Amino acid sequence: MSFFPRHSYLHTAGMGSSQPPSKAPPKDSESTIMELRSECARLHMQVQTLARLLIAKGVMEEAELDEWMSYVDSLDGVADGRLRVTRAPKMCPSCNRANGPTAASCQWCGHELPMPFLDPGKVGNEE
Repeated sequence: MSFFPRHSYLHTAGMGSSQPPSKAPPKDSESTIMELRSECARLHMQVQTLARLLIAKGVMEEAELDEWMSYVDSLDGVADGRLRVTRAPKMCPSCNRANGPTAASCQWCGHELPMPFLDPGKVGNEE
């Protein structure tokens, strides 16, 4: 079983396959809700697995993991247990086109974009 299911965001964003996702017929709302619930449960299990693995392997303590979670939660400007992408797009210095706020490279010309350094000690001091 793959860590990223074929219908996950990472797969559809191009990280799970080099082929574009196929066009499926529209689904009714109830089956869509059931699929989303199933994917949320699977993602919850994956996050729990990774967190427990990091702690068990001595990569970080539970308190440090909690600190990082609080930091990531605050990246959108609101500490509410959710992470929304609300920041302005990154402008490419090479071609001057807009890219997503988390893009590592320009989707238009491939130029490497600056990435903020993730440091929970700098909460609230993002550029």
